[in-house]
Amino acid sequence: MVGVARATRPAALSGAVVAALAFAACNSSGEDSRNHRLALWDAVSGDWRFISPAGRSSHEFEWLPDGSAMLVIEGESQGPGQARSGGYFLAVRELSGKVRWEVEGGMDDRQPVAATGSPDSTEVAVLRDTFGDGERTAFIEIRDARSGQVLRSTETWITRLTSGATPVAADIVWTPDGRLAAVSHRGAGFNDLLWFDAGSMAAEPLRPTEASEVWAIGNAMNPKVLVFALSQPGGGSTLTLHEPGGPARDIDVGLGGNLAVDFSPDGTRLVVAYDEGIETIDLRSGERHILRGAFTYGVSWGANRRIASAWGSDVITFDEDGSGLQTEVSLSGGRTARHPAWSPDGQRLAFIVEPRYRD
Repeated sequence: MVGVARATRPAALSGAVVAALAFAACNSSGEDSRNHRLALWDAVSGDWRFISPAGRSSHEFEWLPDGSAMLVIEGESQGPGQARSGGYFLAVRELSGKVRWEVEGGMDDRQPVAATGSPDSTEVAVLRDTFGDGERTAFIEIRDARSGQVLRSTETWITRLTSGATPVAADIVWTPDGRLAAVSHRGAGFNDLLWFDAGSMAAEPLRPTEASEVWAIGNAMNPKVLVFALSQPGGGSTLTLHEPGGPARDIDVGLGGNLAVDFSPDGTRLVVAYDEGIETIDLRSGERHILRGAFTYGVSWGANRRIASAWGSDVITFDEDGSGLQTEVSLSGGRTARHPAWSPDGQRLAFIVEPRYRD
C-alpha cells in the first residue's frame, strides 16, 4: 500500500470501472488542517475531490483490482496530547467515499497495518499487528470483499522487532498465482518477506532476509513481488525482485531519497523515481532510460500508458517516453500531493493530500 518510502504499492492493473463519477470541483469546505486526506481525480471531468472524511488521517491505500473501491489504512484524530489504544482502521471506501465496511484495532490490539485485494476482487487480505509494550504478534485474515465477514486466517506469529529505523514496516501483496507475500518480522532478518498460500493460509518455509526490507509491491500480470531494501550508509538503494521458481534478483537504483517505484502494465518494466529523476528499467535487458527530472513523492504507471507523479503541490502525468507533460491537479494553501495511484482502468488518480505544515 501507499506509504512513506513508496508510492503506491501499485494497484493491480486489471478489470474496469463501468460507471463514471460526476465530480464537483474541490472548494474550501471540508478542509482539514491536521490530517492527510485521500482524494480522487477524474480524467473525464478534470475535477478532484476528497473521498476520506475530515477527522481521519489516511496513511496508505490500494485499489481493489476491479476498481470498485479502495482499501485505506486510516487513523482517527484525538487532538493534541490525547492518546488512545484504538482509532486505527482499514476502511473499504467506495469511490463516493462511502464506507463499505471497516476493521478497527489499536496499538495494543490487532491494529490493521496493510491490506490487499484478491485478483478477482472477491476477498481482502488484512495484515494485523500489535505494536504495544508486550509481546508483539501478527496474523493475516481473509475477509469477504462485499460484507467484511472473516473467512479464514493464518496462525499468529511473533514480531520480534521492537526498535530500529523502521519499526512499523508492514505490507502485503496478493499474487495472481494465489499466494500472499507479507512484509513483517518473524525470523532473524530486520524485516522478513513471508509467504502464505492464500487458500489454505499455510505458511511457506521462512527464509530470513539480510537487508532492511520495508515494503513490497505486486504485479497483476505475473506473480512478481518487488521489495525495497535500504543499503549501507552512504550507499544506494536496492530493489529485490522475487519470482516463483527463480532466485531473487537485485536491482540497484542509485543514491537518493523519496524512492518510489511501479511496474509497467505488462510487468516487463519498472518506473523508478528518486531524488530529482524518474527513469524506466527493462526487467529483461536491464536497459535504463531517464524520462525527466522531478522531485517526486510517488509514481504510478497506468493502464492508459501514462505515468503519474506527485511533485510538490502538483500531480503531473506524462507519456512513457517522458513527453506530453500535463499538470492534472494543483493544490493551494501550502498543501502537498503524495503517492498518486492510477485506477485499474486508467481513468482516475487517487492521491494523498498533505496539509500545510504548522508548528
